[in-house]
Amino acid sequence: MIAQVRLFFSFLDPYSNKMQSCALVNWFPTVGTSRDLVTGLWVVEREEEENGYRELQIIPLVSIVRGAHLLPVFGTGRLPEGFSYTDSLEVFERYYVNSYIDYHTHEMLSS
Repeated sequence: MIAQVRLFFSFLDPYSNKMQSCALVNWFPTVGTSRDLVTGLWVVEREEEENGYRELQIIPLVSIVRGAHLLPVFGTGRLPEGFSYTDSLEVFERYYVNSYIDYHTHEMLSS
């Protein structure tokens, strides 16, 4: 599963007296059960509630396997003038998961 990390944090677990490292994430579940027929890439979209709110979840840092490279699924219109790449995970509805970014990602997503 693909997630966007919003925050990294740690806290002292009072039961084990150990530091727990965590991440606050938004999930990007896959669209459908198979890859895109044209590109061969998985398509994901941000998980949102019916009211438009984005659900957040806390996960242990050790459950993160690797980074992912997401490519926006562009529409037919033009991007607005002054559009910044830093906003791309907030404004597009769907994204391709680039399995060709490196060997290990390709092997992980192809199996």
